[in-house]
Amino acid sequence: MGPVTAGVLQLLALMGALALIHIPLGTGMARVCSSRRHLRVETWIYRGIGADPDAEMTWPAYLRAVTTAPGGPHADGPPGPLGRRSGKAYVNDRRTDPVTTRVTLIAPATTPSLRRARFDDGDSLDDAGVARAMAAAGHVPAAGQVLASPSTRCRETASALGLDATGTAELAGLDVGRWRGRALADVGGAEPAALARWLADPDAAPHGGTSVRDLCERVARWLERCGHAGGRTVAVVEPEVVRAVVVHVLHVPAAAFWRLDVPPLTATEVTGRSGRWNLRLGHPLGSTSAH
Repeated sequence: MGPVTAGVLQLLALMGALALIHIPLGTGMARVCSSRRHLRVETWIYRGIGADPDAEMTWPAYLRAVTTAPGGPHADGPPGPLGRRSGKAYVNDRRTDPVTTRVTLIAPATTPSLRRARFDDGDSLDDAGVARAMAAAGHVPAAGQVLASPSTRCRETASALGLDATGTAELAGLDVGRWRGRALADVGGAEPAALARWLADPDAAPHGGTSVRDLCERVARWLERCGHAGGRTVAVVEPEVVRAVVVHVLHVPAAAFWRLDVPPLTATEVTGRSGRWNLRLGHPLGSTSAH
């Protein structure tokens, strides 16, 4: 048999084999790509590498999966659902079975203070803010824990959204001390140096209230506790709290705090677990519901 004939026969054999397996192969690939069900062995593998099969694969998650896979360069847990560390067997080690946490942060609706660029003095929502919040009531995801900043506007926004929220002191906004209720322009005219320092230095508190850094640290501690607990949390919070969460999740300097814009009735979502968070930036509540 000549080389040309042998080559033709090999090609025909390959085509025949593909013809025989293309239907079961295609069916299997379709199941893998479209089905949300996971085989038991797949579930074990996901747990072993610390991956969430139902979450969007991000670059950090991909790198984590690669580097913690069995035999990976940074594998510090058991090499699979049944592994060994220091001569002891670990079955479904909880340290490799992450608990996913979802935290949805909703900024309050509009108030007269907000419209007039005035530091919040505890005023209620205006009519337009109440109407918008009530219209968005059906777009808030169900949650096991519903919280709110203790301010009037956050509690009223939660009520207008149909939420039975628990006021939480940890989620309080910035205490601006003697500037409370004053217009930003008035403070800038009377104390320009103090206002400039407050906006530039996260450790400054010339008003006698809370510094930006103190707020960021308080909110970060709260978020990390949520990360350990798992589950879904919805919180109607002051815009400063949303900024503090973004600063913590992205590990950006606290000096970037005032560069983050948080419009009224927008939802910002963080997912993951303590120390490892993904961020979904704020969107108008009701346009695309958080999920």
